[in-house]
Amino acid sequence: MRRINRTKWNRTMSNFVTKFLMYFMDRKADGADSNINEVYKNLFVGNEVIARDAAKLKELGINLVINLSPNEVKTNPLIYEPYDIKYCPLSSDDNVYTCLLNIVEDGADLIEDTIKDGGKVLVHCSGGVRKSPAMAIAYLMLKEQLPIWNAVKCIRRCRLSRSEEMLDSENQRRVDGLSDKVSRLKSLAFDIETESKDSNRYLDDMGNDFESTHGLLGGTVNRLSHMVSANKGNRKLMCYMIIGLVLLFFLAYYLITKVTS
Repeated sequence: MRRINRTKWNRTMSNFVTKFLMYFMDRKADGADSNINEVYKNLFVGNEVIARDAAKLKELGINLVINLSPNEVKTNPLIYEPYDIKYCPLSSDDNVYTCLLNIVEDGADLIEDTIKDGGKVLVHCSGGVRKSPAMAIAYLMLKEQLPIWNAVKCIRRCRLSRSEEMLDSENQRRVDGLSDKVSRLKSLAFDIETESKDSNRYLDDMGNDFESTHGLLGGTVNRLSHMVSANKGNRKLMCYMIIGLVLLFFLAYYLITKVTS
């Protein structure tokens, strides 16, 4: 039977667990609530912003800063020397799903030694949502002997609780804004309906007026036609009326031009 290489097996499993932690934190920890959180006793997880604030770290009692993204966060020991804070960069591949296998044991040892001496440790990366939470989980598993899910819950409870509240608050704000927009749309739709009804009523009235005018004009034309075709006397009368109207038109035109000139 083929024997399993125990060292290779342990390395493969460690690699899998590390990538799983990175994937989990990447999916769940985006938008962490603040720049720094104490995720376990004397163990802090943070991002680039807090890492550059040495005075704040001194105020929090931090004794060791572990930078997991030295290629991205260009900090150095000179920032921390005036505050008597030790600095340790641990370099790894900066890919999102990077494997921390080559540095996780060193990082866990540094954290353990510092905390045993009564110190406090900040583990940070660029955003504080991938590498540093994964390193903290690895420390809790390796040194504090916490099961993986307990370690993950510990980090999530401390690192994500306020962000979930912020998300709920933001969702509620958006719901309220959407409700207000819906109310405005309803009011606008009611106004449009009222205006359309008034316009239709006005058009109906105009249609009725046109029909009555058409009937009046039709009756007048019919009577004129009847008068013209009735007999000669009516024809003479119609001719006199037309001649009189023409003369009246020219007289009015003459008077108007005389007055205006």
